Amino acid sequence: MKEKGRRQHREVGAGKCCITGVWQGIILILFLMAVCTGCSPYRHEETDTEGRESGGSEQQETAEESEDLAEGYREIYEQAAEQGVLDSSDLKQDIIDYLGRMGYAAVDAENQINMTNYRQVDEFCVKAGKGENTETTVFAVLDKGGFVRYDMEAENGVCDVIDLGRPLLADPDYCNKLRSGRQGEIRPCISCQEGCMGRVAEYSLINCAVNPQAARERFTAYEPVLRAKKVLIIGGGVAGCEAARVLATRGHKPEVYEKGNRLGGNLIPGGAPEFKEDDIALADWYTRELERLNVPVHLNTALTKDDVLKAEFDTLIVATGSTPKVFSLGDDEHVYTASQVLLKEKDCGSTTVVVGGGLVGCETALWLAQHGKKVTIVEALDRIMAVNGPLCHANKDMLEALLPFNGIDILTSAKVTGYADGSLAVSTENGEKQIPCDSVILSVGYKEENTLYQELEFEVPEIYLLGDAKKVSNIMYAIWDAFEVANHI
Repeated sequence: MKEKGRRQHREVGAGKCCITGVWQGIILILFLMAVCTGCSPYRHEETDTEGRESGGSEQQETAEESEDLAEGYREIYEQAAEQGVLDSSDLKQDIIDYLGRMGYAAVDAENQINMTNYRQVDEFCVKAGKGENTETTVFAVLDKGGFVRYDMEAENGVCDVIDLGRPLLADPDYCNKLRSGRQGEIRPCISCQEGCMGRVAEYSLINCAVNPQAARERFTAYEPVLRAKKVLIIGGGVAGCEAARVLATRGHKPEVYEKGNRLGGNLIPGGAPEFKEDDIALADWYTRELERLNVPVHLNTALTKDDVLKAEFDTLIVATGSTPKVFSLGDDEHVYTASQVLLKEKDCGSTTVVVGGGLVGCETALWLAQHGKKVTIVEALDRIMAVNGPLCHANKDMLEALLPFNGIDILTSAKVTGYADGSLAVSTENGEKQIPCDSVILSVGYKEENTLYQELEFEVPEIYLLGDAKKVSNIMYAIWDAFEVANHI
């Protein structure tokens, strides 16, 4: 980032020594004064355009700021020392909360505690992306309360340093594509944490949901093609698109048929909430990639068995996805699927009940609550998000916290029995319960849509079934499945 002539970033050693009580407060203040009052050798006086010296006012402002920070830190440390909890996560939480109240963006350096004032960082990135002058400060709080302070500045949208983490797993050529003006070719990280942090936590392996080759480059190198084949792909969801991309990259001639009006499949409803917009970015990236690779794509085209048998091709891939599971509750006029509501095909009213506390149900409920709806989740199991795991702990834990924070009621170990006259009947451990609501949203999973495959299974010499049509799963396994098959045709 741009050097500001004050603090760039420096680690404060508060709490590194076993000093308690008043002496610790005094030493901490000395540390803070050293860092926050600009003892950097890069410090310089600045003169504004009217010739007035501005260094003095900046020094005074910074000194006052450091005194405020030191006072707050001292109180937090003295209390922690008295309670004997200098090594606890509560101390770090208290410091992050304090810095947040002081108006700073503060975050746990080990990424276990949510950032305060994160919108300041969002605003900084947005302004820098627009080419504007902008600056912000971020505190990364270390163990025992020390911190690294980052003063970041961008002039005309230009920064000296850009730090990339997971985006480089999604696309290792990110920097080269950016440098050469090919931003549209950068494969987006969808922030799912399934392939990276989730797999590290569960399996001690790091991978990437959208890039099957990440950390497996030697074993997943593109296989050479001896003879180019014409491959007919039915379904333009994530599995069909990934298969087409890999086939075209290797030198085959894929052609995609999609019954909808755009590529992406379940990425489209899944990416409807603002906090899932990266799913839409992935769908858009596949659209651009297939166009760049000259893959013919036929939208609004549903092929039948006869259409397929009349076509000329060497290989057939069926990636027809999945459909939401539904069941009758009696008065079904106001019973919708999560997909219908997410796509705004149906209006759920001001009060609704989401049946099913899986990932889709919880995300749908959160999105609706954030848009002012009163939402209740009814889950048959004893806890939400209990199946189709493991989910990344960071995402799961945050979602579990955000639901009650946004006023969402959750009923577990409960089953819906009927809906009539604007009231949903629910059977709970404590007896029957009636929930008044304008609508009911079913989010009880998906089922494979493989009818066409079953019709053609013994009619086509070389045929493959991919993605959710083969087995309902998540984005990562749909992409990985498609890659493995397409890389060996």
